Formats: sequence, structure tokens, C-alpha cells
Amino acid sequence: MSSILSSREKKIILSIIRSSHGITLQEVSVEVGVSRRTVLREISTVYKWFEKRGYTVERHSSKGLHLVISEHDKKLLLEELPKFPERDFQI
Repeated sequence: MSSILSSREKKIILSIIRSSHGITLQEVSVEVGVSRRTVLREISTVYKWFEKRGYTVERHSSKGLHLVISEHDKKLLLEELPKFPERDFQI
């Protein structure tokens, strides 16, 4: 796994962190402004990012994705995320 995230991966992570009761892949795609298929392509990197930090993203067919995390830890992740290196895809 790369230690650098794309801006899209960061946005997906942010959507999951901000969701308090779960978020579907479709809702993530609308928030990020990409197709559901694009979210599916990026989601394994997102899961690994959370797992590396000791958090679990639960997946429910009816409720979507839910991050198992305390409010305190959410704040810590929200502080960490902007500092995380980002891939630049510009040519």
C-alpha cells in the first residue's frame, strides 16, 4: 500500500469520517463528485488506510459503510488527514 493518498481517496475518507450513522457508496460518490464505480476502485486503499490506524469500517448491505470510532478519535483523524501526503496526477 502506498503511503500517499490521491485527493479523491482523501475525500472518500473524509466522507466516511464525517458520517455519523453510516454512508452508502452512492452517497459517497455524490459527495466526492465521482461515479459509484470510481468509489469502488478506490475503496480498498481507503479501508487499508483506516486499518493501518487501528479502525474498522463496517460494511452493511442496507446501511452502507460505518466507521467504528469514538468522537475524540474522529477529531484526531480529521486533524491528521490534511497533513497526509497527496499524489499529484497532473502532467
